[in-house]
Amino acid sequence: MNLEIFPPTEQELEEMIYNLTRKLEDERYRDEWEEIAEALEEKEQQLKEITIKNNTI
Repeated sequence: MNLEIFPPTEQELEEMIYNLTRKLEDERYRDEWEEIAEALEEKEQQLKEITIKNNTI
């Protein structure tokens, strides 16, 4: 588990996910697609967890 001092907010995560998705669609980032996909998966999981946490509060 990656613990951050100031974890990103839902809005920040949504923006990160959007930017990572755009990079996956861009041929210029072809060499980085695997790393980008991993980062995207991590951010989507973080967003899911924060959404669940916020809905239970």
